[in-house]
Amino acid sequence: RHCTPRMAEVPGFDPRLVKEGLDKLWRRRPKLGVTRDQPETYLQEFVADRFALANGLPMLRDDLHLCGVSDSGFASCTADFSVPCVCSSLTHTACGDHRQPELTVYKKVVASRFSAMNEWGDLRSYTMYPAGGGAEDASALVRVATRHQLDHSVEAAVYGGNSKSYSVACFDLMGHVGLTEETNVFGRKNGEHKVSFGSAQESWWRDPQSACSAIIHCLRSYNGSNPVHRRLRRDLGEDNYDFLSSAPRWAAGDKGDRMVALNAVVAAAIIVVRGAMNTLNCLHKTIKERTCAHVTASILVNRASKADLVISLGRGTVFGDSCMWQGFGVDAREYSGKMVAVAGEHRLMLRYSGTDSFTPVHVRDKVQASAPPPHREVAQSKNTKGPDDAQRAKDQKLIEERYQKDQRNQEREQQEREGKVSPRKESNVSPRGVGRRSEARERAEQDAIAQRQRELEIQEERDQKRREEERKQE
Repeated sequence: RHCTPRMAEVPGFDPRLVKEGLDKLWRRRPKLGVTRDQPETYLQEFVADRFALANGLPMLRDDLHLCGVSDSGFASCTADFSVPCVCSSLTHTACGDHRQPELTVYKKVVASRFSAMNEWGDLRSYTMYPAGGGAEDASALVRVATRHQLDHSVEAAVYGGNSKSYSVACFDLMGHVGLTEETNVFGRKNGEHKVSFGSAQESWWRDPQSACSAIIHCLRSYNGSNPVHRRLRRDLGEDNYDFLSSAPRWAAGDKGDRMVALNAVVAAAIIVVRGAMNTLNCLHKTIKERTCAHVTASILVNRASKADLVISLGRGTVFGDSCMWQGFGVDAREYSGKMVAVAGEHRLMLRYSGTDSFTPVHVRDKVQASAPPPHREVAQSKNTKGPDDAQRAKDQKLIEERYQKDQRNQEREQQEREGKVSPRKESNVSPRGVGRRSEARERAEQDAIAQRQRELEIQEERDQKRREEERKQE
């Protein structure tokens, strides 16, 4: 039925072309941390790197090129597998809060060149929209992308035709941050700009809204029962979360006389970079012999009535035992920036450890893949060792019981509204004061929990100061 060789007959792999493509890629110097237009960034940082990996070989993206592996009636469309070729696939993540029309440029410039295509001509890129951007579950992202790239029969046909054929798996992880610009504001000189990150407008006459709203709300009002907040805080790390949520972190203006808060930008960057590193780690554990992966991390800067800008944060590759990363890191204290005037606009230049020039480093086994967030979790201090463990467990148990009780009450009220159960009879008299005792006990438990949380906050501040002193001594 299949006119292809068996998997056992596939010849040995010759990796010389892949290594040549990797050498070409790493000889290129990326422009990281610079806010640029979308077409410029996508062409120079995404497309150029991947064409270097393809090494000038023909790329197999159209499913009609692969229809000869079965009796489909389109054998004339089948590609010539006897020559070296490259199979490409594209996986893309972006925050679900982001305005989807702004991804049109990405689809035209990047997806149209590297995404697979079905017989109808529709692009078949694997897209996910985790709140906050990055990778909600890197292992699941990698598993879905690699499983659907090549079937066994297609793999046998392509790889069996030439020992130098291989696949390129592309991963683009994106976050976003809002940029609000005010010109000719009352009290300012004509033409002077006021720039702020963390909010965006649908149109220039609309009110600013938080962007990315998931990250901003996580930093300003963390909710331990919100799984999105828990995942973002875990990706940030406790030290970074405390650092970014405590006070504004500033960047100098273009003339040094104005300061711009970068908390939202740094938080979005860390989440995306963490997702890229976790993706690289998962790819290294599961990638096949003939597959080379290329991973990028970037932030979209949303503006009102203007095209979005892009900040490229880094790139990485996985092939064989090599797992490389070049770009920003995940320490919030190492981030800095400056607003510069470009073409009459104020644009941000991000730096990490005081530089915008990065050396490729090995990231294998240095990060762990993101695990699915637990069902419920209570914010605790990072240092949980000592005699307070029992009290913390007790407080968490009380909060858990109250959460379950509230859930049951809400379900009961919903059923009563729908008429599924009869309403509960209310009584104004509590027999033997049971209701009064339960209310008093509930208030006492709430006071105890509040007191304990205050003690934990005080202890966390002490631990933070101690860690800062140790860091200074180091």
